[in-house]
Amino acid sequence: MSKADRLKEDLAWLKLFFGAFLAVDVSVIAWLAQNYRQAETVIVVGAFIVIIALTGGLAFVTRRAYKRIDPLEEC
Repeated sequence: MSKADRLKEDLAWLKLFFGAFLAVDVSVIAWLAQNYRQAETVIVVGAFIVIIALTGGLAFVTRRAYKRIDPLEEC
């Protein structure tokens, strides 16, 4: 397997993780927007923690993807 093929495969996995993180992040934000008044405080705080963690995961995956794209441009 060539280096370019391996980088493309890595990017495909990163796209999968990015899509999953994004879907869950948007879902938790939507749930929180609809239910923050009825939900218990502990659940609302937990939702905020999950949102922060998922958004951080999105930033991490994006950084890793761009690190994989740079060498691919040289191939």
